[in-house]
Amino acid sequence: MPSRDLSSLAALACLLGGGLSAQAAYTANLGPDATLGDWVQWNAPHNELVLTLTLQPDAVPEALRLFNAEFSWDATRLDPVGDPQPGLLFAEEPDSWFAWYDQDGVRTVSQVLLGSTDGVAPGAPVVLFTQRFHATGLMEGVAAIDLLGVTLRGPLNESVAVAGTDQQLVTVDLSAPQGQLFHMSAQSPLGNEAWTALTTVDATTTPGDGSATDYMLGVAGGLPANGDPGWSAWPPPSTFTLSTGDGLKTLHLFLRDAWGNRRALADSITLDTTAPDYQVEGLDARPQHQGAQLGWTLPPVGTDFDRLRLYRQGWSGDGVARYPEYDDEAPMAAWPASEAQALAAGFTLVYEGATGGFTDTALPRDVQRYVAFCVDHAGNVGVAGSQARDRCTTYILGDVRTPWDGIVFVGDLVRLAAAYGTHEGQSGYDAQLDYGPTDDTSRAGIPLTDNRVDFEDLMIHAMNYGPSGPVLSAPSVRKEEDGGLDALAQLALQEQENGLVLRLEAQDSWLGLHVLLSWGGNGMATLKDVAGDGVLSTSGPGHLLLDRVWLEGEEIQGSLARLDFGATGIPADLRVEELELRDAANRSMTVRATGLEDSLPAAFQLAPAHPNPFNPLTRLAFQMDHAASARLEVYNSLGQRVATLAQGWWEAGRHELAFDASALASGLYIARLESEGRVQQQKLLLVR
Repeated sequence: MPSRDLSSLAALACLLGGGLSAQAAYTANLGPDATLGDWVQWNAPHNELVLTLTLQPDAVPEALRLFNAEFSWDATRLDPVGDPQPGLLFAEEPDSWFAWYDQDGVRTVSQVLLGSTDGVAPGAPVVLFTQRFHATGLMEGVAAIDLLGVTLRGPLNESVAVAGTDQQLVTVDLSAPQGQLFHMSAQSPLGNEAWTALTTVDATTTPGDGSATDYMLGVAGGLPANGDPGWSAWPPPSTFTLSTGDGLKTLHLFLRDAWGNRRALADSITLDTTAPDYQVEGLDARPQHQGAQLGWTLPPVGTDFDRLRLYRQGWSGDGVARYPEYDDEAPMAAWPASEAQALAAGFTLVYEGATGGFTDTALPRDVQRYVAFCVDHAGNVGVAGSQARDRCTTYILGDVRTPWDGIVFVGDLVRLAAAYGTHEGQSGYDAQLDYGPTDDTSRAGIPLTDNRVDFEDLMIHAMNYGPSGPVLSAPSVRKEEDGGLDALAQLALQEQENGLVLRLEAQDSWLGLHVLLSWGGNGMATLKDVAGDGVLSTSGPGHLLLDRVWLEGEEIQGSLARLDFGATGIPADLRVEELELRDAANRSMTVRATGLEDSLPAAFQLAPAHPNPFNPLTRLAFQMDHAASARLEVYNSLGQRVATLAQGWWEAGRHELAFDASALASGLYIARLESEGRVQQQKLLLVR
């Protein structure tokens, strides 16, 4: 920008606020005397200069009926705009004539009262005329306006002497502000139309070039026009509202210097109010000692994914841990589908970021539920479907010896053995040992307890047995097969003296065996384990229960135990009431009881469903020890029958049926097998 004539600038005002008098006066002999003055101003938004000629009489002026003024200007820098405009000297007179003309670069302006008149005697300063100028856009620098002459006449056309400054200097500036540093940035929104613009203007003012004084908002990308009068002053607002509709929005900022030249700034931001249509997938929560280890799969590269938020809540959502009787104490609260629902339900934010996993520690014994929501770059939050939520215990099932150490070992087995075979209401029953069956029969599932300490708990204990450390070394195994394994196993009852030897021969690996023998009368039997540690048994008049797991070493085959019935010998009506063989994933294996000339019938039993939990299909298998009428039904948690799968006469042996729950809601259901007054039940969990 060209250098400025500072002496001429001293005659100018701070150009935002309007004009300033230059105090260049003409003096006229109008009686005592009078002065004529002119002054200039820039109207910064329009880049204009205004020349005003003012009469400044003293207290006793003479009457006037005519004035005539001639002036010229620097045509290389200035250009008159429009006609001269009359002032207020003769404004109240009915017969006044105002005219002007140009000749040889000189403009002449005249105003006269017509007819016979006494003239006008102004008692205060009064404007004679005004003339607007505009920069030509050709040259910058100091421009001169020359007042070549002013004539005043009285009522009888007599001359009135006048004197004053003959020249006025102004500065013409056509360049945008230079020597100034401006930048602007706009911050992304938080998912709605209220955006925050971080507008930063750093100004280093060149002497004489004014300062950043004005701005306005333009219209681009749907922005509203600048119609707010509050936007006319510096600084601009830091927060404003964009027009509705997603897409690119551009903010324009115009900075003007003291001569009305503007510098345009702009920054674009994209309005995004649409929630993400993608989700976190495969959220997996696994137990650890007083905590949980979580993993997930992030959305694919290329999506508008910024981070995820992971929330946690206990089983029932009321902050009360119901370890370990979750299903008995209170139903699980509903899963939230949105972040707003999660917050309203009291979920706690435990992680926010973009990694693939997180370890949540120092948690009490409970079933903790986790749900993850995707957040895009604009801060919009998506929904959470079934793949974005999971739950787990915050402890290792089977770790029951206190103080808890996260390891399932001998001390835990001793405590389990002390309450083995008891049920709720009996002396010795301990609810903390009732952790099976789990919702998926796995070692790391959610306890859906049956209020008994029995083979289901022993299997969970056996699967977690060993110095597994604070985190399970392998993921939980979920039952996904349609039925039992095809491998055949035989439990042989071989007569020996007054007792029986129990031998197991299995083609595939097994982990647990459950056998319940019964007979008529009050006879007793004693059991001697011949295969080492890992057997739990109870006996009483007319029955004997043997539950066998192998915890260490090689898998047990051959002789397991010897039963001694004493002097009375083996009862003639000895029968196998229950028989179950499980593999290392707690899946039922096909097993048959033989011996005593194959007269021993199969057990009456309802096997666990496969898979469980399920959606919406699962299979149920039951075993009849002899041909009889049987009914297999499914009930909801309110005790209402929702399905009848089997009804009528069934032959001895194993039978398998499908259960389709497409028309049912998610929740806990009970499968009930009844025949001749005998009842077997299994829990089913439908998860959608």
